Amino acid sequence: MSLEEADIRCQIAWQLDQNKKYDEVVAHVLTGCLSCVTNPKKRFGGREMLFPNEPPPWIKVPESEKSNPEAWKRFHKKKMRSEMTLEEFEQFLVDSDLSDAQLAMEIAKFRRIEKVASWTHVRDIRRKQKEKRLEQEKKEKEAKKLNLEAKKEAEKLKKQDEKRKNLEEKQLKDDEKLEYLEKMKEDEKLLEEDLDEEIKDEQSAENEEKSKKSERKEFNLRKDMPWSPSTYDFLCTDKRSIIDQSQQKRMIAMCQSLMYEGQLRHSGNRDELKDIRRACEPEYDTLVAAALEHARNEACHPLDYSTEKSIRFCLNRFKTRQIYTENDTFSFKSPSFTVENVEILSGIRSEHQGIVPKMEKMLRSATWQSELILPDISKKCEVKHWELKPPAPKTRLLDDSIAHDLISSCKQTTVLSDATTICHLLSPNWESRDYEFGIPIRVKIQRVDGVDKKCVTMSKPVPSTSISKATIQRKTLKRALKNQYLKRMPLKKSQKRTQDELMSSEEASFQESQESTAPTTSSESLLDSMLLEMKMSDQKFASSKSDEIPENSEDLAYQYAIFRIGDARILIRSNGAHLLNEQGDKKRQILENCRKVTFEPRIEYLSNGGAMEIGAAEWVWNYTKAVFKTSQSHVIYRTNYRLDHVLQIDPLSMRIDKQQPPPDALGILSARCVMLERMIAQLEQLEPGEYCAVQERDRPLIVVPKCSADQRGGVSLGASLTRDDCKRTTDSWKDDDFFHGFCRDVALQWQIVQGRAPQLLLAKDSAINAQMPSKMNRNQFQRKKTSMKRKFAQKEAEKEDAKRQKALDLDDPNLYADFTNPSILPQDFVKPKLKNFNSFRGGGRGGGPRGRPRARGRGAFRGGGGGAGGGGVGSGPSTSDSVPAIP
Repeated sequence: MSLEEADIRCQIAWQLDQNKKYDEVVAHVLTGCLSCVTNPKKRFGGREMLFPNEPPPWIKVPESEKSNPEAWKRFHKKKMRSEMTLEEFEQFLVDSDLSDAQLAMEIAKFRRIEKVASWTHVRDIRRKQKEKRLEQEKKEKEAKKLNLEAKKEAEKLKKQDEKRKNLEEKQLKDDEKLEYLEKMKEDEKLLEEDLDEEIKDEQSAENEEKSKKSERKEFNLRKDMPWSPSTYDFLCTDKRSIIDQSQQKRMIAMCQSLMYEGQLRHSGNRDELKDIRRACEPEYDTLVAAALEHARNEACHPLDYSTEKSIRFCLNRFKTRQIYTENDTFSFKSPSFTVENVEILSGIRSEHQGIVPKMEKMLRSATWQSELILPDISKKCEVKHWELKPPAPKTRLLDDSIAHDLISSCKQTTVLSDATTICHLLSPNWESRDYEFGIPIRVKIQRVDGVDKKCVTMSKPVPSTSISKATIQRKTLKRALKNQYLKRMPLKKSQKRTQDELMSSEEASFQESQESTAPTTSSESLLDSMLLEMKMSDQKFASSKSDEIPENSEDLAYQYAIFRIGDARILIRSNGAHLLNEQGDKKRQILENCRKVTFEPRIEYLSNGGAMEIGAAEWVWNYTKAVFKTSQSHVIYRTNYRLDHVLQIDPLSMRIDKQQPPPDALGILSARCVMLERMIAQLEQLEPGEYCAVQERDRPLIVVPKCSADQRGGVSLGASLTRDDCKRTTDSWKDDDFFHGFCRDVALQWQIVQGRAPQLLLAKDSAINAQMPSKMNRNQFQRKKTSMKRKFAQKEAEKEDAKRQKALDLDDPNLYADFTNPSILPQDFVKPKLKNFNSFRGGGRGGGPRGRPRARGRGAFRGGGGGAGGGGVGSGPSTSDSVPAIP
């Protein structure tokens, strides 16, 4: 084979080329021949194959230039790059029907800017589209108006023509009507003038009203404005947000749409919020660090803020739940059973993937309902935390005859409990409910229809040992909110109508009998009838008052239902949900169709930074409260940690398909439901007697039986009852334990007033920048704050030392007793008090022993002795301990 034959890669292409069949060569290459495609540059060097030496037929060369073989190349179309101007691009976007996300992407590519900055241009485009649409609608309305006016004018002309023709015909027929027709024309002119004057008067009146409305200005007084942090408590005063004030106000409007309507108004708002938050992540981290540091620098940490009055009130309320005394002993060494902890599964996102409590049957509804008032949050909402009124006494579950009658009629249910008890068992501790507790349990046999039935009653949990101050805060706040925003409702109208009819019929018959028997002649009979009428009116008033507000209204508010937790059934007594009374002009559409709601308090420990996210444990508590009270929605009162103001009303939907719970919340609830299911199965196997379920910190729940005092292994509950002191919450709860981040969708009312979006710093162009204090004033305030914190810590240390010295006494025999021996019981020991020896008074003038006494003070003598016998508080040392009193 020659060299030329070796260079031939495809015999078919070579043969077609030799025969000058160039069209077939192109068709052959397009078939995908591997020999031709693998090395196309070697075979085809880029020369024109179809028309190598002449112009293609679609290029028309003039006759004068056909002689030049290279002239046709000038008639090729050159590649030109066209670019739209900014005005053309904006006009293109205005005329397009792209979504917000697509508009933001196109603007970011064309202007070569960040996607976050493109949202401002998106709003401009939307505004221009709106203006264009409004202008087009205006033109359509004007054209329609012109058409209507033209039609009316044509109809008017037509009627006038017809009228003129009729008049002409009448004039021809009757000449006497000419004068009458002229008068009609004059009357028409007068009417038209009167109508024109009335129209002008109406227009002037409307213009005056509009001017008056525009001149009216409403100002909110400072005393009526919502709570806001002081400018000295602002975070990151030396830093500003990268988002301007107008865009932050727009984000506030989106958050309000979520809080009031439950959804965003436009579909593109979610993408816009996502882009802004992604760009502001470093800013959010700075805000979080500053908020936590500000809380640590406070004189009293927000978690430990409480008063002596609230502590005494809450401890007394907890002690009212105690059923057992300190002399009752339980066998802790041989418990009846133990409920081991269950591993929490992550990844549960729906109720079908885990176990949640569900209502199976409502046995008895509440006959008395309360009304929950939602205050107007746009005004100042003070909480009267100083008015701590204890609630009316309630019937204990052990003494509730209705509950025992209902459970005796249920064949498959043997366990009876309060809703609060089950909520304690289903939710772990969090910072605002942090204590160990014990649940008194009583098992007894009842005789029902000739058959013995076991009944297990679980009373309300009793806190044991010391209670944290944050728990005192939440307990105080809930009682204050109940006293202020929970009102009793009157009886139903149908019940009141029947009772009034019965009472009126009885009174009428009573009056008829009295009138028939009463004499009417003597003055004594007249006086007796007056006294009788007064007595009847008093009885009527008393009966109506007792009907409207019954004495056992707290017990009438209970409802009884059977709930299913896994395979276990339990009868739960709970307070019924509340009716809703929303005040203010702006209503929440998310609560529009909710007839029954429940509420819980939420303390904002970092209120100057924003609303805090709800943790998983607290969400489980709120969820179980809503489920057991059979409510349709749940309302959170977000309150300042000083318990003085409501910062926001946050309505929540406990439906998981509408609002996603915190991470691992459903996993915690499912694991706790499994533990409760096992506990109920074990309770049904207990023998009749009294027991106590003890839940200690970081330990599994145990159920111990009650035993006699002389039984071996018995331990008294004296050390486990509620103590009279509180522990600091910050000793066991750190920043990562109670702080779960700031909520991105909930804006406190002070943020709405100031136009400051959640999770963001103060804007550069905000009007509050002019009100910020100077650096010198801020440093002076910080020094005062530091000294106050030092004094507060010193007082706390002095209190602890006083308690320690008061509690410890070497003469106490309990210090040397061996309480591991169950036969040894603690002894009562009272510390002996020292006799109070009064110091002698100073003598008279010159130090004499018998001076004239003066009531200047007691307990110390004057150092100089220059007084007239009176011994006041002088500069000399006290002698109350060194010198005895002189008789």
